[in-house]
Amino acid sequence: MRIYKERDPHHIVSYDPTFTQPNMVRPGSLLRFAAGEHLEAWRAMVFTNWMGDDGFLWKSRSEIRKFCMLGDTCWCKGKIVKKYCDNGKYCVDIDCWCENQRGEVIVPGTATIILPSRDFGPVVYPEPYARVPQQ
Repeated sequence: MRIYKERDPHHIVSYDPTFTQPNMVRPGSLLRFAAGEHLEAWRAMVFTNWMGDDGFLWKSRSEIRKFCMLGDTCWCKGKIVKKYCDNGKYCVDIDCWCENQRGEVIVPGTATIILPSRDFGPVVYPEPYARVPQQ
């Protein structure tokens, strides 16, 4: 960050809630925000920490609906909604979201994680999409 500030101290990406500015890059704005990629990365980190080294994050979907503004606290939360077996893959569907300190859901989403089974052993990985037979 120090090198970035030395290189261009007045180029700050920010959000104008009134939409009166012609672009989102204004010098010295206090309305800075975390980009959506940051929030998605935080969600993925929650998944991978929860599932451990033996799990496999198969599917992940999210919708970035609001900004996480400078000074906001953001929690990544989730809830298991379904456990099932899909052709030998033991899957868990999760509803997950990021919410700010005001209780607003700013990034809702879902994920499917394949977990190892106590009865049937390690994770069965899905076939890569290029090898799925055409129907």
